Parts: sequence; structure tokens; C-alpha cells
Amino acid sequence: MAFEVKKLNKSFGVGGARRRVVRNFSMMVQENEMVAIVGKKGSGKSTLMNVLGGLIRPDSGTVTIDGHRIYYWNPFQRAMLRTKRVGIVPRDSLLVSDMTVYENLLVPMGHKFMTAKRKMRRAKEVLRAVGLKGFGKYYPADLEEFELQKVCLARAIMTNPKYLILDEPTGNLQSADVDRFMDIVEVLRSSGFTIIVLTHSRRVASHCERLIPIAQPKSSQPEPEDEDDESEESGVSTNTTPVGRIEDEDDDDDEDTELAKKYEQGAEDDE
Repeated sequence: MAFEVKKLNKSFGVGGARRRVVRNFSMMVQENEMVAIVGKKGSGKSTLMNVLGGLIRPDSGTVTIDGHRIYYWNPFQRAMLRTKRVGIVPRDSLLVSDMTVYENLLVPMGHKFMTAKRKMRRAKEVLRAVGLKGFGKYYPADLEEFELQKVCLARAIMTNPKYLILDEPTGNLQSADVDRFMDIVEVLRSSGFTIIVLTHSRRVASHCERLIPIAQPKSSQPEPEDEDDESEESGVSTNTTPVGRIEDEDDDDDEDTELAKKYEQGAEDDE
């Protein structure tokens, strides 16, 4: 099965003022591939991400995921698609500031019929995978930009999706952190994820197996392209371990039990 897009178009505006943002875009991504959709800033990559993730409907064209044309589905079905098959990492973190890292990670798990303790084990597992073991009780304001983006990556894989879509994932990172972040993404691909990266950065694209260009809309005024010529040392953290399309490991330590009781009690209070 695959992630297939055919002749996708998306415009915004009314009447003669309509501006085409995505123009006749097509691609095919096979399972366990890591591809880069490349284009300059302003070329419609973020809009394309929203269409691929089922967030906004295209004007024409099809998005087919594992044989299902998702825009034949109703909004609820597309929402379930995002929680079960597609994980999205936006450029900006969109983390809830007054929630801990653990609480932010548990948000997409609301639909899962799992015990609070098992959800907590999953949260710990994905934090270890991105090199953030022990960061669960921190708040977003306590973290640096690199750590925030790793939390976003962890949140995207919480539900164990098949596909990951990353929109300019290193856009807010320091140069020294770009390769380190992409090394973590490559580790996830080796764990079984199929990954689509939308980027204007040649440096980010070099981590992918294949490049897919996105056409530049005639009416847009892109910013200068980031050449990313810096040469920095990079490498994945030694604490980063593969995770993903595998069963959760048993972890019965006292801290898990205490945290699980906390969130389970919170769920009871909401009923």
C-alpha cells in the first residue's frame, strides 16, 4: 500500500481574486520511504501538508492513503485517519503552554481505549525515542527550541501512526541542531515509519531518499531560499532508541503507577 496524490489543486480567495497555492501536484510514496517535498518559501508547502493530512479539502485531485480516497470521507472519518494512520509535525510547536510534556503527549490519545497507565508507558517510550527521557514533567516554557521540536515529534508518534508528515521541521532550529534532529527522524524511519518532509532546505532534503519538487505558484512572492551551506557536527543522541510500530514494553515502576493514577483520576472527574 502507499500514499498517493494525483493532480492536486488548492486555491484561496473569491472570484477573480482567487490565488492558486498548490498547482497540479502529484506524488507516490511507498511504505517505509523517507521523501522530501521541496520548494522555496511561499510555494504552498504548509497548505499541501494540511491537504495531505486531511485538514483542508482540495479544489480538485485525489489523496489516497492505503487504497482509501480520504476526501470521500466525512470530517469525522478524516479526523480518525489523522489519529490512527497519519502523524503531523507542524513548523510551530502548538503545544499547550499550561500543560506538562506528559499532558501534551496524552492529548492525541483521548480516543484510545487504553488504561491511563498504558498511555503513560507509551509517553515515556516516545520520549526515550527522541532523546528526552526524564522531560515529561517539564512545561513548554522550560524547554529550548530543539527540545520543543522533539516533543512535537514525540507527540506525532504517540498513536503509532503509519505515516509522518513534517512541515519545515527545522525552520526554528539553530544550525547546529538541524542534522541532529534529522538524524532522529531517520532513526524513526528505520523503525518502520513512512516519512514525508516538506522543506525549502537543501540540508534537510539531503537526509531523505528521494526529492519531489512542488511547483512555484506564479502569484506568490517567496523569500530567498535557505542554502544551508554551514557544516556542523551532528549526530543522534546516544539516548535515542528506535520506537514506533511495535508493542509497548512493560514498565511497572512506581512512578508510572503514581502518574497513571493521577491521569486516571482526572478522567473520572471529567465523566
